[in-house]
Amino acid sequence: MLGLVLSINNLAVSQSEESYNQIKANLTSNLEEYRSNLLLKNDPSIDSLINMIEEWQTIELDKSKLSRIISGIFYMPDDKPIEDFRLQMKKRIGLSAIVERLTEDQVQLISRHYELSNLFVQKILSTRFPYTINIGYLSAEINYFGLENSQVIGEVGAGNGTYGLLVRMAINPKHLYLNEIDSTSISNISILTNSNHIPNIDSPCSIIEGSETSTQFPIKMDRIIMRKALHHFSHLESMLIDIKSHLKPDGIICIKEIVPDKVKGCSRAMSFRAVKKALRKADIKIIGKKKFATSYLIKCQPN
Repeated sequence: MLGLVLSINNLAVSQSEESYNQIKANLTSNLEEYRSNLLLKNDPSIDSLINMIEEWQTIELDKSKLSRIISGIFYMPDDKPIEDFRLQMKKRIGLSAIVERLTEDQVQLISRHYELSNLFVQKILSTRFPYTINIGYLSAEINYFGLENSQVIGEVGAGNGTYGLLVRMAINPKHLYLNEIDSTSISNISILTNSNHIPNIDSPCSIIEGSETSTQFPIKMDRIIMRKALHHFSHLESMLIDIKSHLKPDGIICIKEIVPDKVKGCSRAMSFRAVKKALRKADIKIIGKKKFATSYLIKCQPN
């Protein structure tokens, strides 16, 4: 724990202390309001949801896998048998004790409280009263990448859109573009982008369906972010070249990768040496690197 705190502090001072404090204050304030909006209904079923999520977290330690499970449940058609859903999820995430034990009641709980489930599973909110917000590492990361409200920002491989939502809460960028190729993820991004529970943020957000070789971004960006996405690219060099082509002249590519062997359930995680080699092949240079907890952050630009 001490090492994590020290690493976060090192990230925080990489930009101005004032910038870091403002990002943290914005994110905390907006998340507090978001949390309140989700909990104000005082629905008794929230207690059942929390108990279920806590049990799931002891079964599946990989929060990315948990996130994909609840996303799949939310978009499960009402008339679809659970057995068909199990087969679908096995293809997406492999064997899962949660999917094997899934009940109709659990499906209904997730469908009723998707946004709250997402915050619990991502560990942005604790599952115990007063539902403590955990965003210290996110504030440090956003600050290290130099994200600001005057920028046009793109995220490649945006998952279900949680990080994009947090970036909007933290800095309210000029425009945010969220790229994905998975249809379920795109649908989930839409939920978080258009939710009526989110505090009043006027930053426009566009969802872009990409391909395996192109982001399909419509304009050039100040920052392009890839969080734990690089190792999923099936055409890595082509994607990096495309990403490079969508940067403004002084734009920066921001990469977050998992340290191999530090996180269970991600056998494809790339070492820093492997990332450096891939960037070199795409004629991209590294201008900054930080490591903390189980991840490392890289800032880079075209040569």
